[in-house]
Amino acid sequence: HCVPKRSSCSSQPRGGGLGAEADLRAWSDRRCRALRPCRGRIGGVEHGRRVAVTLEQCWHRVPGGTATSILGTVAALARRDDVEVVGVAARHGEPPPAPFRPAVDVRHLPLPRLALYEAWHGLRWPPVERATGPVDVVHATAVAVPPTRAPLVMTIHDLAFLADPSLVTRHGNRFFRRGTELARRHARLVLVPSEATAAECREAGFDPDRLRIVPWGVDPQPVAPGDVEGVRRRFGLQLPYVLFVGTVEPRKNLGGVIGAVAGLAGRDLDRRQHRGLSDQRELGAAGRSRAGPRFLAQQLRRAGGARAGGGSS
Repeated sequence: HCVPKRSSCSSQPRGGGLGAEADLRAWSDRRCRALRPCRGRIGGVEHGRRVAVTLEQCWHRVPGGTATSILGTVAALARRDDVEVVGVAARHGEPPPAPFRPAVDVRHLPLPRLALYEAWHGLRWPPVERATGPVDVVHATAVAVPPTRAPLVMTIHDLAFLADPSLVTRHGNRFFRRGTELARRHARLVLVPSEATAAECREAGFDPDRLRIVPWGVDPQPVAPGDVEGVRRRFGLQLPYVLFVGTVEPRKNLGGVIGAVAGLAGRDLDRRQHRGLSDQRELGAAGRSRAGPRFLAQQLRRAGGARAGGGSS
């Protein structure tokens, strides 16, 4: 629970301190009772919460790690028997690609993505509830901050654009700054994956009491030695290598990774496993590219001494 900002809506709790937190719980319970006829029974629990989650990132050209984390969160919530999860997205004629297809019902608002994002940030319309119906909580999982009548929870992955505006376009800067302002103003709770991002949020003016560090989860997959050798053969990774996993774009500092790999020339990296191999090192890059095919080649030319292999696309 978190203490809400003072609101002009008379149906919401007012005040501060421990009393306000108790008021928020009571207000939430009253809200659930009021919406009970709309939700019915959820997973065998009569009074489960109904949560709307923004899933538009799954339709982006490069969904990236943001969509991966969103889908993991949605899948975990969907396994609970006290929560009903409903997705919300812009208008689309077809579902997203299979790897990024949500496992929950998705309701669509009437506008396409660009128009929806601009309307959300500029007009504060249309509200999430236009597509989902009444909900108890809205979880906005990326930079776009939707209007809603329900309490808003935001996930902020990073605020790198504030430290270096050159990492994004002029339009991107405007959009991200507006989204950050709206999140600071409207979010009851802000989830961040690390203390580094929490520090960025505090520096950007977010209320520290509303920040929660929730690290990204990992889905471990056991592999056999033969699987590892098969991947090495598939991508031509015959030398000792460093693996980079992430979207290929300037803000990921791939140039720094390539420079570090080049700096390993002549170093002794576990000769017990790599006896007889040369002192060269390879970089395996696994991730889609937002910066275009020339970006990685430019970074390699600048560094020198490193060869890229793997699944960069």
